[in-house]
Amino acid sequence: MPKAKCSDSVRLCGFVKEFGEKYFPTDGIILFCKLCEVKVTAEKHFTVQQHCNAVKHKSCVNSSLMWRLIYIQ
Repeated sequence: MPKAKCSDSVRLCGFVKEFGEKYFPTDGIILFCKLCEVKVTAEKHFTVQQHCNAVKHKSCVNSSLMWRLIYIQ
């Protein structure tokens, strides 16, 4: 018996829980990366991981952390 396919909104909410709602909000249709300010293709788990491992995303994460450190001090 084949697996029942979950809805897009349920899948996106799972990605938000896994990767953090602080950086990846969703409206139930689109997964958005706040740091890079881009829509992330969320057809599969692998594509979201690819975005997280991209050079642009990592540099945005690092600059975000630097701003927090500067703001705290």
